[in-house]
Amino acid sequence: MKAINPDLKLIFLIRNPIDRAWSAIRLYSRTNPEFNINSDREVISLLQTQGNLLRGDYERTIDNFLQYFNSDQMLICFYDAIQYAPCKLMNDITRFLDVAPFEKGAIVNSIPVNSAPSHPMSRQVKAYLVELFGPKIEKMADRFGSYATIWNKENSISDELVKHRGHWPGTTSIQ
Repeated sequence: MKAINPDLKLIFLIRNPIDRAWSAIRLYSRTNPEFNINSDREVISLLQTQGNLLRGDYERTIDNFLQYFNSDQMLICFYDAIQYAPCKLMNDITRFLDVAPFEKGAIVNSIPVNSAPSHPMSRQVKAYLVELFGPKIEKMADRFGSYATIWNKENSISDELVKHRGHWPGTTSIQ
Protein backbone atom coordinates (compact mmCIF):
# COMPACT_ATOMS: atom_id res chain seq x y z
CA MET A 1 0.00 0.00 0.00
CA LYS A 2 2.79 2.40 0.92
CA ALA A 3 4.67 1.61 -2.30
CA ILE A 4 1.58 2.34 -4.40
CA ASN A 5 0.55 5.48 -2.52
CA PRO A 6 2.95 6.81 0.14
CA ASP A 7 0.57 9.70 0.90
CA LEU A 8 -2.37 7.38 1.52
CA LYS A 9 -4.81 8.41 4.22
CA LEU A 10 -6.21 5.60 6.34
CA ILE A 11 -9.53 5.63 8.16
CA PHE A 12 -9.80 2.95 10.82
CA LEU A 13 -13.28 2.46 12.26
CA ILE A 14 -13.21 0.52 15.52
CA ARG A 15 -16.08 -1.07 17.36
CA ASN A 16 -16.29 -2.48 20.85
CA PRO A 17 -14.50 -5.79 20.19
CA ILE A 18 -17.02 -7.65 22.35
CA ASP A 19 -19.92 -6.32 20.28
CA ARG A 20 -17.98 -6.98 17.06
CA ALA A 21 -17.29 -10.58 18.06
CA TRP A 22 -20.90 -11.23 19.05
CA SER A 23 -22.16 -9.69 15.82
CA ALA A 24 -19.81 -11.98 13.87
CA ILE A 25 -21.18 -14.99 15.75
CA ARG A 26 -24.76 -13.97 14.98
CA LEU A 27 -23.94 -13.48 11.28
CA TYR A 28 -22.13 -16.83 11.21
CA SER A 29 -25.19 -18.55 12.71
CA ARG A 30 -27.36 -17.09 9.97
CA THR A 31 -25.24 -18.56 7.17
CA ASN A 32 -24.31 -21.84 8.91
CA PRO A 33 -27.49 -23.57 10.09
CA GLU A 34 -25.49 -26.46 11.60
CA PHE A 35 -23.89 -24.05 14.06
CA ASN A 36 -25.66 -24.01 17.45
CA ILE A 37 -25.56 -20.44 18.73
CA ASN A 38 -27.14 -21.67 21.97
CA SER A 39 -24.12 -23.87 22.73
CA ASP A 40 -21.58 -21.89 24.76
CA ARG A 41 -18.95 -24.48 23.87
CA GLU A 42 -19.51 -24.05 20.10
CA VAL A 43 -19.64 -20.26 20.36
CA ILE A 44 -16.47 -20.01 22.45
CA SER A 45 -14.70 -22.46 20.15
CA LEU A 46 -15.53 -20.27 17.15
CA LEU A 47 -14.48 -17.13 19.02
CA GLN A 48 -11.07 -18.74 19.62
CA THR A 49 -10.22 -19.01 15.92
CA GLN A 50 -7.21 -16.96 14.89
CA GLY A 51 -9.28 -14.81 12.53
CA ASN A 52 -11.75 -13.84 15.23
CA LEU A 53 -8.98 -13.11 17.71
CA LEU A 54 -7.05 -10.94 15.25
CA ARG A 55 -10.14 -9.01 14.14
CA GLY A 56 -10.59 -7.82 17.72
CA ASP A 57 -6.96 -6.80 18.22
CA TYR A 58 -7.26 -3.23 16.95
CA GLU A 59 -4.08 -1.95 18.58
CA ARG A 60 -2.04 -4.61 16.79
CA THR A 61 -3.61 -3.62 13.46
CA ILE A 62 -3.10 0.09 14.08
CA ASP A 63 0.50 -0.43 15.18
CA ASN A 64 1.17 -2.54 12.06
CA PHE A 65 0.00 0.33 9.84
CA LEU A 66 1.99 2.85 11.87
CA GLN A 67 5.16 0.94 11.02
CA TYR A 68 4.70 2.19 7.46
CA PHE A 69 2.56 5.30 7.68
CA ASN A 70 2.82 8.44 9.80
CA SER A 71 0.23 8.88 12.52
CA ASP A 72 -1.10 12.00 10.74
CA GLN A 73 -2.06 9.71 7.84
CA MET A 74 -4.43 7.69 10.04
CA LEU A 75 -7.77 8.70 11.47
CA ILE A 76 -9.17 6.49 14.22
CA CYS A 77 -12.97 6.61 14.32
CA PHE A 78 -15.50 4.82 16.47
CA TYR A 79 -18.37 2.74 15.18
CA ASP A 80 -20.56 4.12 17.97
CA ALA A 81 -20.33 7.58 16.39
CA ILE A 82 -22.41 6.36 13.45
CA GLN A 83 -25.37 6.24 15.82
CA TYR A 84 -24.53 8.85 18.45
CA ALA A 85 -22.59 11.56 16.58
CA PRO A 86 -22.91 11.01 12.82
CA CYS A 87 -22.43 14.67 11.89
CA LYS A 88 -19.24 14.94 13.96
CA LEU A 89 -17.99 11.68 12.46
CA MET A 90 -18.59 12.90 8.92
CA ASN A 91 -17.03 16.28 9.71
CA ASP A 92 -13.94 14.57 11.14
CA ILE A 93 -13.64 12.36 8.06
CA THR A 94 -14.12 15.13 5.48
CA ARG A 95 -11.67 17.37 7.35
CA PHE A 96 -9.12 14.51 7.52
CA LEU A 97 -9.51 13.81 3.79
CA ASP A 98 -9.44 17.54 3.03
CA VAL A 99 -12.60 17.31 0.96
CA ALA A 100 -15.72 19.45 0.90
CA PRO A 101 -17.98 19.07 3.94
CA PHE A 102 -20.91 16.75 3.55
CA GLU A 103 -24.54 17.81 3.32
CA LYS A 104 -26.16 17.33 6.74
CA GLY A 105 -29.34 16.00 5.20
CA ALA A 106 -27.38 13.20 3.54
CA ILE A 107 -27.06 11.19 6.76
CA VAL A 108 -29.66 8.49 7.28
CA ASN A 109 -28.42 6.37 10.16
CA SER A 110 -31.76 5.01 11.33
CA ILE A 111 -31.88 2.17 8.80
CA PRO A 112 -29.84 -0.89 9.84
CA VAL A 113 -27.49 -2.16 7.14
CA ASN A 114 -26.20 -5.74 7.11
CA SER A 115 -27.50 -6.32 10.61
CA ALA A 116 -27.10 -9.71 12.21
CA PRO A 117 -30.12 -11.59 13.53
CA SER A 118 -31.01 -10.63 17.07
CA HIS A 119 -29.98 -13.18 19.67
CA PRO A 120 -29.08 -12.63 23.32
CA MET A 121 -25.52 -13.39 24.42
CA SER A 122 -25.26 -15.96 27.22
CA ARG A 123 -23.64 -14.94 30.50
CA GLN A 124 -20.81 -17.43 29.96
CA VAL A 125 -20.03 -16.13 26.47
CA LYS A 126 -20.18 -12.54 27.77
CA ALA A 127 -17.80 -13.47 30.61
CA TYR A 128 -15.43 -15.13 28.15
CA LEU A 129 -15.43 -12.07 25.85
CA VAL A 130 -14.92 -9.68 28.76
CA GLU A 131 -11.97 -11.75 29.95
CA LEU A 132 -10.55 -11.95 26.42
CA PHE A 133 -11.03 -8.35 25.35
CA GLY A 134 -11.26 -6.51 28.68
CA PRO A 135 -7.50 -5.82 28.89
CA LYS A 136 -7.45 -4.69 25.25
CA ILE A 137 -10.42 -2.37 25.84
CA GLU A 138 -8.70 -0.93 28.90
CA LYS A 139 -5.57 -0.21 26.84
CA MET A 140 -7.67 1.36 24.07
CA ALA A 141 -9.45 3.54 26.64
CA ASP A 142 -6.07 4.79 27.85
CA ARG A 143 -4.73 5.31 24.33
CA PHE A 144 -7.77 6.67 22.49
CA GLY A 145 -10.30 7.71 25.14
CA SER A 146 -13.68 8.52 23.62
CA TYR A 147 -16.05 5.57 23.23
CA ALA A 148 -13.37 3.09 24.32
CA THR A 149 -13.65 4.60 27.80
CA ILE A 150 -17.37 3.84 27.79
CA TRP A 151 -16.71 0.27 26.60
CA ASN A 152 -14.25 -0.17 29.44
CA LYS A 153 -16.88 0.86 32.00
CA GLU A 154 -19.68 -1.18 30.39
CA ASN A 155 -17.61 -4.34 30.23
CA SER A 156 -16.11 -4.36 33.69
CA ILE A 157 -16.22 -7.86 35.11
CA SER A 158 -18.89 -8.38 37.74
CA ASP A 159 -18.52 -10.89 40.58
CA GLU A 160 -20.88 -13.22 38.71
CA LEU A 161 -18.70 -13.16 35.60
CA VAL A 162 -15.45 -13.58 37.50
CA LYS A 163 -16.44 -17.01 38.82
CA HIS A 164 -16.28 -18.37 35.24
CA ARG A 165 -12.64 -17.28 34.73
CA GLY A 166 -10.33 -20.01 33.58
CA HIS A 167 -13.10 -22.41 32.59
CA TRP A 168 -13.08 -21.84 28.84
CA PRO A 169 -12.45 -24.85 26.62
CA GLY A 170 -9.04 -24.49 24.91
CA THR A 171 -8.62 -20.80 25.58
CA THR A 172 -5.96 -19.15 23.45
CA SER A 173 -4.60 -15.64 23.32
CA ILE A 174 -2.94 -13.37 20.76
CA GLN A 175 0.77 -12.86 21.35
